Amino acid sequence: MAEKKLSKREKFRKYLDIFFSSIVLLSFGMVLMILVIYYYNKSFEKQQADFANRYAMVIKNETNLYVDEAERVLLSISRLPETEKSGSQSCQKELSQILIEAKIFANIAIAEKDGHFSCAARSEALNLNVFDRSYFQKAVESKSFVIGGYILSRATSERMMIFSYPLLNDKKEVEKVLVAGIKVAELEKNLKEIELTEGFAAAIVDSNGTLLAEAPITDSVGKPYKNQRIFLFALENGRGMINDFSDNERKKVSILPSDDGSYFIIVSAPVRSFISTASHLGKKYWLVVLFPYILILIPFVLLRKYFGCQQNNAKK
Repeated sequence: MAEKKLSKREKFRKYLDIFFSSIVLLSFGMVLMILVIYYYNKSFEKQQADFANRYAMVIKNETNLYVDEAERVLLSISRLPETEKSGSQSCQKELSQILIEAKIFANIAIAEKDGHFSCAARSEALNLNVFDRSYFQKAVESKSFVIGGYILSRATSERMMIFSYPLLNDKKEVEKVLVAGIKVAELEKNLKEIELTEGFAAAIVDSNGTLLAEAPITDSVGKPYKNQRIFLFALENGRGMINDFSDNERKKVSILPSDDGSYFIIVSAPVRSFISTASHLGKKYWLVVLFPYILILIPFVLLRKYFGCQQNNAKK
């Protein structure tokens, strides 16, 4: 017996049911797609942050090698007999030889208690007075090795990271201050050799906020670090991770201070926005984007086939 033919109202209600079912399926598919993109984006952010932290640690370890070398050289100079006779020709000859062998240094000198250089590897620096310089004052006050910051040599106009080491007498009083400057170019060269992932950037900033080295290399060395918000965060918090929205691009920034807080390693990693992540997934995993539409297409096809069969049975 032939089934009853559906009226226009019944057909309308059936198609309306299909429409609302499709809306529900579409909503479900869209929510699912948004969740996939959200968690993928969070996973990517975490990965980039981890990379930034690792790069910061590598750069810190590499920079510490330069610091250790400066301390080692100054300590060895403090034990030389020529250091006691810092105004002699033999002193200058000895320091000049050390400078030739240790090519990472821009200059090595010995300052008297009044701050003037009585001996220097480079003769241009002789008789300069550094009494008012923070690295000299800190060495006198702390009576220990001091990591200074960026300076531009008044004698040679060479950019360097400065270090100082006090020479004490038997009464533990400061008699002289040994000074050494490492070429900023060496720090930049070291950063370049680390080969950061594309989009990443790294910087070494001293405690005054002056840029010591940067990768990719720019002409900003010796100038205040471009992002003072990040630098102030570093001063206040030391180690940490911060979001940066400068340059119209969101980044994860890892900050790692030196052990004594005399300089900071800052590494920024690019992260994607929600929209760019969706675009990336759409290109790489196109099924993710098509999934909600597939959910709609299947019930439409099945229901259309079902009602087609119903109509054929009714005609019979």
